Amino acid sequence: FLNQERREELSRRDCIVLSNHRSWADFFICCLTANGGRSGYISRATVGVLLPVVFLWEAFVTRNAVVFNRGKKNKNSKDKLFTKVAAFLRRGGLLLVFPEGHRHLGKGILPLKRGLIKWAYNNQQSCAVVLHHGNDLVINEKTMSLNRGVEVVCDHRGIFDPADFSSPAEFYDRINHEFEQGYKELEDFCEKKTVNSAQKVCAGIDTCA
Repeated sequence: FLNQERREELSRRDCIVLSNHRSWADFFICCLTANGGRSGYISRATVGVLLPVVFLWEAFVTRNAVVFNRGKKNKNSKDKLFTKVAAFLRRGGLLLVFPEGHRHLGKGILPLKRGLIKWAYNNQQSCAVVLHHGNDLVINEKTMSLNRGVEVVCDHRGIFDPADFSSPAEFYDRINHEFEQGYKELEDFCEKKTVNSAQKVCAGIDTCA
């Protein structure tokens, strides 16, 4: 954790947690890095086809999953989603959201969707930005690989209150900046850490290819 004190502050709050999305592992890792016992997440209904047991447990027993259907055929799906989000937050806790909308394995981040961030501003719901690097090394759907002992680096960028911003656009711009700048800093940090580790290994042997 790069900002442990911010993580401790977040663990005691009730708000939306915005994170980057790179892997199925995000659902578990991101909840744990916020506060595992108080965290839930937004999930498409199609996840139930891939992970039926986990999906049914989270959606209907613990009620930690806010489920929605995405697509043009699902009329009023956005309004229904926001109603569920409001109900979850009234119960208290941390709701994990991936504002990029899709998993992304490339450099940087995808453009953030505006819908939920605008809703958060209009309803005076604070949003935390929590970024991760390494989740896709735990579970990678593209290579169909699962690995143990992987180091994941987490950066809590802060909690942002709509009351501190003059408009939804200003609120969105600040969150978008934290994503873009924060993930660039996180990538740079992890790259330097990898180089330093490699140099230490090289220093311990006679030759290094």
